[in-house]
Amino acid sequence: MTESRYITSRCIVLRVTDYSETSYILLLLSKDFGLISAIAKGAKKQSSKFFSVFGLLNEFEGEFSRSPNSELLTVINASLIKSYLPGLKYGTVQLLSAGAELIRQSVIDEKESEDYYRLFYNYLSFLPSVEKNQILIFWRYVYSYLKLEGITLVPDNCSHCASKLSNTLFYSNSIGGFICSSCLEKEAILRDLSNNDRIITLTGVTAEIMQKLPSIGNYLEDIAVTPTTYNLINKLLLSYLRFHLNPQINFVSLKHFSVQ
Repeated sequence: MTESRYITSRCIVLRVTDYSETSYILLLLSKDFGLISAIAKGAKKQSSKFFSVFGLLNEFEGEFSRSPNSELLTVINASLIKSYLPGLKYGTVQLLSAGAELIRQSVIDEKESEDYYRLFYNYLSFLPSVEKNQILIFWRYVYSYLKLEGITLVPDNCSHCASKLSNTLFYSNSIGGFICSSCLEKEAILRDLSNNDRIITLTGVTAEIMQKLPSIGNYLEDIAVTPTTYNLINKLLLSYLRFHLNPQINFVSLKHFSVQ
């Protein structure tokens, strides 16, 4: 982060934590500085100019001061740009919150902060306008996030032998990628994957979704997402994220989510 005592940036609120009777600690996605933490003093007071600014997933333009002895910034000024959550259906809020969870559990280089900001901003802006199969947009968002991380999940070739994959997809939790049926049958691989929990098998519509994920927005009206498909793809994406990025990553916001 710049060494200037004062910084300004457009931010999205990812988490709000009570600090005192009158103040909050904020975790923010900054367009210019990645993930930053800041104290909003007096923001709980109804008389405060910040009273309605720091709602979860609100976007605002902020000015902050920094101390040489602390990583915690102090909010000096903030003007609300948009509140995204009011009036949304519960399922939409869950999916937006899960998107925020992914960003919160990230390590974002300051040089790449604008790319992550743009990804999350576009997700926040677009998802509420989707009437059917919003979960597909969430999965596409995760795919795009992985692409930014440089670990794109592409079900084209076997991670073990590089051969072309069939329409039935086998995902290996042990190697963090898709494998072909031939490798699955080989004795060496079977020993490694003897636990059924280590293989996720995708067929039919479930496999089709994974293969079409980069352009899934073109198929929102054509695909029927069942609870089984939802559970399989979520399980696969979490496994991939945990294998390649953060073993503790989770989507707590989706614990009670159900496909419509």
